[in-house]
Amino acid sequence: GPASEPGAEPRVPLHTRPSAVADDGPATGALPVGVPAAAVLASPLGLQRALRPLQAYRTGAASRRQVLDEGATAELTARAGGLVLPVFRPVNRREALLQLVLDASGSMRVWQRLFDELREVFGGLGAFRDLHVRYLHPTDDGRAAVSRSPRRDGAPLHSTDRLVDATGRRVTLLVSDCAGPLWHSGAAHRTLHRLAGQGPVAVLQPLPQRLWPRTRLQVTFGDLRRGQGVSGAGLLKVVSEGPPPPPGARPVPVLPPTAAALGSWARLLSGTGPARTPGAVGWVSAAQEPARPVRARRTLTPLQLVSRFRSTASPAAGRLAVCLAAAPLNLPVMQLVQRTMLPDSGPAELAEVLLSGLLVRTDEPGTGDGEQEQWYDFAPGVRQALLGPLGRDEAMLVLKHCSEYVEQRFGKGGPNFPALAYAQLGRSTATGPLPATGRSARPGRAPGTEAGEAGEEHAPTVPQPFAEVAADVLERFMTVPLHHTDPAPAPDGADHPVLAAAATLTRRYEEEGMVQYLMDAVQLLRG
Repeated sequence: GPASEPGAEPRVPLHTRPSAVADDGPATGALPVGVPAAAVLASPLGLQRALRPLQAYRTGAASRRQVLDEGATAELTARAGGLVLPVFRPVNRREALLQLVLDASGSMRVWQRLFDELREVFGGLGAFRDLHVRYLHPTDDGRAAVSRSPRRDGAPLHSTDRLVDATGRRVTLLVSDCAGPLWHSGAAHRTLHRLAGQGPVAVLQPLPQRLWPRTRLQVTFGDLRRGQGVSGAGLLKVVSEGPPPPPGARPVPVLPPTAAALGSWARLLSGTGPARTPGAVGWVSAAQEPARPVRARRTLTPLQLVSRFRSTASPAAGRLAVCLAAAPLNLPVMQLVQRTMLPDSGPAELAEVLLSGLLVRTDEPGTGDGEQEQWYDFAPGVRQALLGPLGRDEAMLVLKHCSEYVEQRFGKGGPNFPALAYAQLGRSTATGPLPATGRSARPGRAPGTEAGEAGEEHAPTVPQPFAEVAADVLERFMTVPLHHTDPAPAPDGADHPVLAAAATLTRRYEEEGMVQYLMDAVQLLRG
């Protein structure tokens, strides 16, 4: 790979197939990556049952549909002496339209699966005439824009005027952690204030309730009461003992993604529940100002950053941060490590790590579209501080599952993690022979593909930083210097028993793909 810049953290590539690069340029043309995701909602059917009261929701707008009233038509026709005079009556059922809006900020990408499951739940509810899915993006001038794609450049951006319906037929549910740039600039508050004046609006907050005070939406708790009349669902009143809301602010219910909370909201809108419903409310104003810049604080050491995170994080989030210290910080890989090492945790714990202040966004070359490939790195020194509680077996397990993920995505004969062995032997994966094929891989080409060979044009490429990990992780757990270049001398005698044992382990690695076999073989050879 390319030489590290002076003072930069040394990194060791953990795959033998370098990214496809031009002869005089950085890696390009990376393949998109993704992994099968487990369900976020514990019981989608239970959530759908809790939302059934929305089937009784009626808008205050005039009905667009009419059906023939046979009884009234027969009676009027009889009175008219045989002249048929049809009588129509309005149909108010399913006149409402649901807008499901996702805040497309960077921290909300871990909740994409939750958003998709909510869309399926509401789509099968049968309470709305139509379901519109929209994504809210920040613009360069600090305003909010809406599109049909979660990527900012995936579809044209339009004004939030498209979310407004003066007839009051639209119900808007915004899924957001209330911590992105739209909330810091106040654009989200102003958008919700405008929508709340046209029809029912609510914010679905996926973060745990104990983290709500850290967000940019002021939340109070009290009793919510539906307004009078057919259109009273859009005129919520709040009885709260907290501080008075800002002048001109409007209340917006804040809901966790649970059946109890969404069921109470459904009964409140439809008027089928009690007169007052306890809940959380966020106050939004049309004159919301951007958040004040945070005053410069004293610089915290890596140990202080980690200590501050652990003092407020959940135990699962703290353990997840430790496991991620031994893995490449790409969002699909982070989710894979989470499901492997902490199967009982969910997106909330991963969101805690992303919002902890321990990670920073990085723009890695050769990773494709930045909106599609999202890479992170720990703040300087944080990775070393997190690795303290991590055991060697756990670190090797993390690297093993990352290896299996790479093999599943790019093929068993391609980029796996034999660089662990080459790091122990002090060899470079760009110039040394490959354990599996015995060929030399030219930088920028797949193993076994030389210039002019058939298939070179269609050879799969791998993002350069995809399977990388900080060199200090290997130094800590493999206890081998990584910077010498002379290969270890081979034992005397071609029939040495160590060579036979190492060859057996290497064959088992090639047959079963277990990286541990390769590491054991290297340990024997080093001895």
